[in-house]
Amino acid sequence: MKNKVALLIKPKKFDINFENIEKLEKDYVLVKIFKTGICGSDLHYFRHGGLGSFKSKMPFSMGHESSGIIVDNNNTKLKNYSKVIIDPLNLADCSEIKNINKHICVKCINKVNLCASGRYLGSELQQGTFREFIPLHVSQLTICNDKKVFEHAQMFEPLNIAMYSVDQSRIDLTMKNKVLILGSGTIGLLIAEVLKAKNIKDITIVDDLDYRLAFAKNEIKTKVAPKNENSFFLNNQNSFDIIFDTITNNWTFDLMPKLLNSSGKMLIVGIPTVDTLSINPHLIRIKEIELINVRRSNIKMNNVLEFFYNNNLDLKKYETHKFELDDIQKAFELSSSYLDNVIRCSVIS
Repeated sequence: MKNKVALLIKPKKFDINFENIEKLEKDYVLVKIFKTGICGSDLHYFRHGGLGSFKSKMPFSMGHESSGIIVDNNNTKLKNYSKVIIDPLNLADCSEIKNINKHICVKCINKVNLCASGRYLGSELQQGTFREFIPLHVSQLTICNDKKVFEHAQMFEPLNIAMYSVDQSRIDLTMKNKVLILGSGTIGLLIAEVLKAKNIKDITIVDDLDYRLAFAKNEIKTKVAPKNENSFFLNNQNSFDIIFDTITNNWTFDLMPKLLNSSGKMLIVGIPTVDTLSINPHLIRIKEIELINVRRSNIKMNNVLEFFYNNNLDLKKYETHKFELDDIQKAFELSSSYLDNVIRCSVIS
């Protein structure tokens, strides 16, 4: 049986190939991919062939926000035809995970997202999920046999990132917080959802896409401000307690220290497309602003599923467009150009 695979062969150009399905190693199962969401990092690779000065080797296999169905359980405890949410991080090669009682590696025990041995789907170290079938380690899979939830289970990975971003902020829920989110992509919108679930009410989202601001205002019930509305930034200097930066460029780095209160927090969530960013060190020092980075997530997927159920989140509204794997070129062109009021595009394998 051949495996249909979408490969990025150069910036802005996909090709559909057919490959042999790999032999399953111990503790690996074969998963038929159901849906994969197009992530902001995927769009960076599509547009530029990499991130900043790093350029990926082509052809490149992308995709990491996915759900699927087990079709070969390889004699593991998992059952065939189980529906699963996929965790992109594979820690099977980490010796400290295998010997977790030794508690030697702080990164692996407390921060698995920083594990140097981890392999991430859709990266240089592990093939991505824009394909029909993929071998996955059992530790990457969370069972989700709820049909209605599974229909949009590819949303749980970005929800995981949003939850971890809010956790990283160490927001004091006993205080009245004023929060700004720069960028209304999937992660920015989901950060707002997580904050609202934690009863944070004063949330503003900034973007230059009017239709996405309308989505944030109408669907998530946040305040919004256009990126080009200079009066908003002038009137809100020294105003915010926490800023989540899902854009991450020189504009946001110049802006955040001005808008934050003393002891404010700026969280770097978005992946920058350049290697160097400039920031005013005097403002950061005078205000004692804390700069916090977010890399992937350290939250287990079953905890994300529990958060979803407990807060009755509606993830269906984000999926505005769907494409078959054969039409992945169209899916990326639409997402990359923000055409047809796209919020989020999924590829069905």
